[in-house]
Amino acid sequence: MKYIKFNSFKAISKEKFKGLIKSGFEKKLVDDYFEYTMPKYIYIACHNNQYCGAIVAEEINPGLIYLDKIVTKKEHQRNGIFKNLWAMLDCKKKVLWRTKANNQINSFYINHCTGMQKTGKWIIYWKGLNPEDIRDGIKYAIGKKQTLMQQGL
Repeated sequence: MKYIKFNSFKAISKEKFKGLIKSGFEKKLVDDYFEYTMPKYIYIACHNNQYCGAIVAEEINPGLIYLDKIVTKKEHQRNGIFKNLWAMLDCKKKVLWRTKANNQINSFYINHCTGMQKTGKWIIYWKGLNPEDIRDGIKYAIGKKQTLMQQGL
């Protein structure tokens, strides 16, 4: 398994990325996802020229990372790719992310965050944030539109 870092969507295969999202989340990306999302970095887990997992992270403020997506392809779930991707993210000092209340891995997130807040349909998690970062991060997360379509494949 190779983990490759990108700084934008320009160098990745959008079709492979969409397939990864479909497999991992059983949902599709919104049509304008690649224009709407402005990643600071993307890590793609590749094996045999296939996308097996990915992280997409944006920068809210200098040093404050918003985790937009972390996903593994369905057939690669529970084989360590997610944990390897998380470890790449874990080296960042200040990270914030959001999930829906029914997300299957919220218990993992609860065990890996330093704080969380429920806000309407989202649970917002963070680690390493000061009060100002928390305020800015929650505002950013709430302001982001939903990027996965409700109806699946």
